Amino acid sequence: MLERAIFCRIGWMKYYDGKKPDDPRPIGGGSWNKRYPGSERFNFRNIRGKYYGFCRPSRSHNINLERIDPTSQGNFLERVLVVFVAVDPDLRNQRVVGWYKNATVYRLLQKSPPGRESVRYLAVANAKDSVLLRTEPYERNWHVVAGTGGIGESNACYLPRGPG
Repeated sequence: MLERAIFCRIGWMKYYDGKKPDDPRPIGGGSWNKRYPGSERFNFRNIRGKYYGFCRPSRSHNINLERIDPTSQGNFLERVLVVFVAVDPDLRNQRVVGWYKNATVYRLLQKSPPGRESVRYLAVANAKDSVLLRTEPYERNWHVVAGTGGIGESNACYLPRGPG
């Protein structure tokens, strides 16, 4: 049973390791990505054995930690599964592109570590505990529902909490 998890919608890329000739910037991902390169472009860049993940969860840019764990009282949560979802531009539906297991998720944007340029992050995990699904061969096979019962307008989707 998943106790602590969050789904984060981001723009579509192959590698999420900075600008590459065949992967220059995120496709989709909102109005920001139309004018600027999205900060998620570094979500799977290995920096001293860590991945630093970004998504724009809402207009406030904050993660509601209490929606992940109602007992949360601080500015971060540990041992969270962060699942990254993006719209496949060819299939035109949302797909799981990768995840961080045992991540630390922060309520507020954190300053970038050296090597990640000037973009901020909201989650950090060990690279060995993380998976980026490939596009060749195509491994992004998990479809994620959009709208009612799935990821709605916000780019952060929290699992429903049961009673007690």
